[in-house]
Amino acid sequence: MDKIINNLKSKKIFLLIIQIAVTVFFLYFVVKALRNNWQEFPSHLASINYLYLIFSFFLFVVSFFILSEAWYIIIKKLGANLENGSHRTIYFYPKIATYAPGGIWNALGRIYLAKKEGLPRTKTIISLGMEFSFIISSGIFCYFIIIILTRNIILFFTAPGLTLLFLIAIGLYPSNLNRILRFICKVKGKSFDEKFKISDILKLFSIYCLYWIISGIAFYFLMSSIINVSTNMILIIIGINIFSWIIAFLTPFVAGGLGVMEVTMIYLLGGFFPGVIASLVPILNRVMNILSEGTTIGIVWIYNNFQIKKIIRLNKINHK
Repeated sequence: MDKIINNLKSKKIFLLIIQIAVTVFFLYFVVKALRNNWQEFPSHLASINYLYLIFSFFLFVVSFFILSEAWYIIIKKLGANLENGSHRTIYFYPKIATYAPGGIWNALGRIYLAKKEGLPRTKTIISLGMEFSFIISSGIFCYFIIIILTRNIILFFTAPGLTLLFLIAIGLYPSNLNRILRFICKVKGKSFDEKFKISDILKLFSIYCLYWIISGIAFYFLMSSIINVSTNMILIIIGINIFSWIIAFLTPFVAGGLGVMEVTMIYLLGGFFPGVIASLVPILNRVMNILSEGTTIGIVWIYNNFQIKKIIRLNKINHK
């Protein structure tokens, strides 16, 4: 028994070392790009368009709430009954641990909070898997639509991307998805009576596409706050944002895609903008994402406290 425990501890330490090594590897290239253009940053930061910056921030916050509502639709379809916006608490609070070593604390936190609200662990795990599948598949779909429309965006991994999209589409097809979910629940000794219809899949897919579009527009206005970007570039900017985050999501051992998103974005933006912009924007994008997620957590916390005070006030009135 002690040997098994020691082996598990050794495995965790090994995986943690790999994660740190991979993150440091990607951050090295980010720091290198920053050092090469460091002297030009002040001039761009001094002329920030704060109206665009605030609008970008607002759109990022909206995009995160879209993700939480999409996840809520998934768990409702799985038979969950969450009231009073508790799904937002489950979704946003664990994001505090997004960049913690291990890279799984966000998911574990959601599983833990969902269980406290009475949602079975199996269904929460299923919802996380479905969410990830929808995020990746909708992102790849939007990216290739942008490639078709622009015809000049830098192309990477076209065949693997289309293959992944095809495989996910097969898995999300209602009859196949329902079989997979029934099998998982059967293995766990749980029943699964709910069924996903094609309308459910298309609805969720559309919502996740909307997320990518809004977050991409937010990224466009973030760029426009420090440099004049033509509206003709908006689709390309959205495509670069999508591709960079998909690569970050799919890269193992990296919490929050830290470093991976930035390196990918620096490389892609470098094909269209000066080096100083290509290296500065990904950093601002990361900061904006962290601030936006922090804001959503704050909004949910304020809402929860307001609801608690409202319930206490109503109880006092009823007791009188």
